[in-house]
Amino acid sequence: MEDKEIIDIFIKNGFQLSHEVLEIIKTNPEHFLVEFKKLKPRPFIITKRHLEEISRNVKPSLTVKKLNTNGENTINQLNKSYITHYKKIKEKIIESYSPENLISINNIPEEKKPFSVICMVREKGDKHILAEDSTGDTHIYFEEEKEGENIDVGDVLGFICESDGKKTVLKKTYFPFPKIDRQVKKTSYPLSIGIFYDNFIEQSNINILYTDNEKSKSENIVLVGEDFSPTLYMLDGFEILILPKNPQPKNKILKIVDQLIFWGPGKTQILDLDSPPDLIITSSAEHFHLNYKNTTIVSISGPENYFKIDMNTREILEYKVNLLEAK
Repeated sequence: MEDKEIIDIFIKNGFQLSHEVLEIIKTNPEHFLVEFKKLKPRPFIITKRHLEEISRNVKPSLTVKKLNTNGENTINQLNKSYITHYKKIKEKIIESYSPENLISINNIPEEKKPFSVICMVREKGDKHILAEDSTGDTHIYFEEEKEGENIDVGDVLGFICESDGKKTVLKKTYFPFPKIDRQVKKTSYPLSIGIFYDNFIEQSNINILYTDNEKSKSENIVLVGEDFSPTLYMLDGFEILILPKNPQPKNKILKIVDQLIFWGPGKTQILDLDSPPDLIITSSAEHFHLNYKNTTIVSISGPENYFKIDMNTREILEYKVNLLEAK
C-alpha cells in the first residue's frame, strides 16, 4: 500500500498521521486503524505517544514446537530422514539455480563435457569428496584445495563438473538458500528480546525474556534451551530457533541457515524445518552476533555479556553484565 493511500484511509476515518509514525504504521495499517479507534479520548493527530499507548496493551502470542531430529532414530528411520532432507535441499537448489545438464551419478558421461549433479557429501579429503545421490556415489576432485573450504560432510550441494570417464573434476558449487528474497520480519510495535547466558541450571544454556516496551513492567516469558533439544518458538510470527550449547565454530553455525542441519556433539541432527528461521540463538565456541541471509544469529558463550534485540528495528545491542550486582 502506498503512503498516500494509507494517509487518505486514515483521514477518512478521522485521523491525521504525523511523519514520525507513518513508517511504523505502514507495516500493518489495518491493525493500527482498529487500535486507534479504541483510544479514549479519540485523538485527531497520531503521534509516537499513541503508538506507545497501543503497545502497552499488546501481548505477543507464543507457541512452542519441539523439532523432530534424527538423534534417536533407528537405522531405517535415519535413512528415511536423510532421504527426505536430501530431496528438500535438492528442490531448493533446482529452484534457485536451474542447473544445466542435471543428471544423476549413475549417468555421468565418459566424454568430457560439463554436467550438473546434486549430491550429499559422505566423505571429504584434502583434494576430493565422496558424493552420493539415490543412484550411487562418486569421487569429485578439486582443481584447487580452497574449493573444499566451505564443504562439509553431510552437506547437500549442487556441483558443475567435467569427467573424462576416469576422473570427475569440480568446476563450480551451488549452495542452497542463496537468495535473500524473503522479507526481514519486524514487529509493528516495540518489542525487545533479551538473551542471557544461564550457568546456574544444569542442562540449560540460554534464558530469553521479552518485554513489550522499555518502561513497562509487564509479565516476561522465559525460554530455556535444553541440551539436545532444538526448539522452535513462534513469537508473533517470528520463527526463533533455540539450540543447545554447541562447541562448533562460527562457520558451522552459519551452515544451519544453508543446510538446516545442526552439528551437535558427536552427531549431526537434521532439523525439521522447511526454510531458515528468522532468529537463531545458541551458545557456541564463539561469542558473536550477525545477520546472515536475513537470519539474525546470536551466540552467547558466557555470563559476562548479554544481548538485546529490538524486534521493531532488528538492531542488536551487546551489554556487559555487572557480575557483582547479579550475585
